[in-house]
Amino acid sequence: MKNILTANFHFSEQEYELKSRVMAINVLLLVVAPLLAIMSVFRFTHANLQQGLVDLLFALFCIMGLFWIRGDKKRIDRAAYTGSFLSLILAATLFVLVPEDTLRIGWFLVLHVLTFFLAGPRIGVIISVLSLIFLWTMYGLIQTGYSLYELVYFSSLSVLISILLSFYGYRDDRHRQRLRSLNSELEDKVHTRTAELARANKELKLFFYALDTASDLIIISGMDGLIEYTNRSIFDLSGWTDTEIAGKGADIFCAEKHYMRDMVIPALDDFGYWEDEIQAVRKDSTVFPAFLNSTVILDDRKQALGIVSIIRDMSDIKQAEKRKLQIEIKSQQSSKMEAIGLMASGVAHDLNNILSGVINYPELLLLELPPDDPLRSRIEKIQHSGLRAAAVVEDLLTVARGVAMAKTSLNVNELIKEYLATPEIHHALTSRPGIQLNTNLCPEPAAILGSVVHIRKCLLNLIINGSEALVGTGTLTVATRLCTLDAPLKRQTMEIPAGSYVTVSVKDSGGGIPPQDLGHIFEPFYSKKVMGRSGTGIGLAVVWNVVRDHDGYIDVISDPSGSCFDLYFPLH
Repeated sequence: MKNILTANFHFSEQEYELKSRVMAINVLLLVVAPLLAIMSVFRFTHANLQQGLVDLLFALFCIMGLFWIRGDKKRIDRAAYTGSFLSLILAATLFVLVPEDTLRIGWFLVLHVLTFFLAGPRIGVIISVLSLIFLWTMYGLIQTGYSLYELVYFSSLSVLISILLSFYGYRDDRHRQRLRSLNSELEDKVHTRTAELARANKELKLFFYALDTASDLIIISGMDGLIEYTNRSIFDLSGWTDTEIAGKGADIFCAEKHYMRDMVIPALDDFGYWEDEIQAVRKDSTVFPAFLNSTVILDDRKQALGIVSIIRDMSDIKQAEKRKLQIEIKSQQSSKMEAIGLMASGVAHDLNNILSGVINYPELLLLELPPDDPLRSRIEKIQHSGLRAAAVVEDLLTVARGVAMAKTSLNVNELIKEYLATPEIHHALTSRPGIQLNTNLCPEPAAILGSVVHIRKCLLNLIINGSEALVGTGTLTVATRLCTLDAPLKRQTMEIPAGSYVTVSVKDSGGGIPPQDLGHIFEPFYSKKVMGRSGTGIGLAVVWNVVRDHDGYIDVISDPSGSCFDLYFPLH
């Protein structure tokens, strides 16, 4: 039915009133036309031809109007005004000309009501007044069976209906205006609220994008420590996914068991804030240093809603601090070595002047003494002590000024074989009869570019140092090998670059070097030996300087089973 009444019309919200009027006119015409047709048939059967023709003509007008207004929406107002006016004029004419029609009053009053509804209160009043004027004019021109009282009574009813309908229309307009005002206010509030929601949604998206972009792990948990939200950094930092840790405790990220439950949450209950350096753990159980910052989330009423925790990976920072500390230590070591070198250079210069007489005068005395003179052995001891002192001075100069010597191509294996057979090494080992010296030299030629004298000095110092580390019996092993490093070799004392090397190793089976001393063994005069009984404290410093001046590197491996010094010389 709705489709039939509103066919060929497309209404918007602003045309709601027009739609109501169209519906009403369509319904009115569809209902009135059949009724008038039935009434005309009824009148024809009762020999009332005049009234029957009028009813039939009125029914035809209704049918024609129905099809006419369906063609164009712009015809609605014209159809409403014209139809209402003509209907009232026709009803007034029937009222005057056909007094015997019992429905005349009802038709006239009903048409008044429809006129006000279809044409509106203002136009309806005008049409009603015009119809009453027409009625009184017809009454004055044409003789009728109505009395003046009946006509006044009927007109009064029409005026009363018009007044009531006008009041209803006025009140309806007021209500409509009020509804329009409320609707406008509501639309403004809806637009404002929509804009606020859009802005809040944008800010919320920006907030979550910022959280997910952060490199730190951000965790939001309840006051019981159970995780409710994590940002996207969780996988990169810990290896977990958000679905895997949903509902679990934040302790899952701490290496210390129940750290959040036993330490963080009680502190948050008391102070509302907690920060600490912790050992965090990943999904694969690897541990890394991290900084934890936890804060209680409060609402407007200062009620606790949960806990926000930020875990920052401190691995890079710790590495940077470690590198900075190493640089500072190296700088301090360099400054200290420079100061010691300056001191050693000055002392060596003065000692050389003093020792020249200690060494030269005994030699002159020995030339004048006969071989069997009892003073000869004592003077030889003085001369030997002076030579030893001169060797110490030479070591001091090596530490102070570096190695100044001519380098030649040599085979380290041949050098070691020859040097281990010298009286110098034999004398160094005879003082400790329980020590066994072993060699393990590589079969390939171990060619380097170096100084025979200074490499011998390195071997002597390392063998003496290793023999002094042995208590009672033990073994010393001197070995060589060729090695190629494809990548830098990081060691405690230094980093050895990639390359091809000849490695000379001196290993003892002593008790090893204490870890706290391992970083200082190459410092001049740093010694744990008893002063005056063995060593000068510069033997390993000489080894360090000699190896560095040969563009080589030193690696020290020490444990309770012994120590091993690996000297890396570039392969020539």
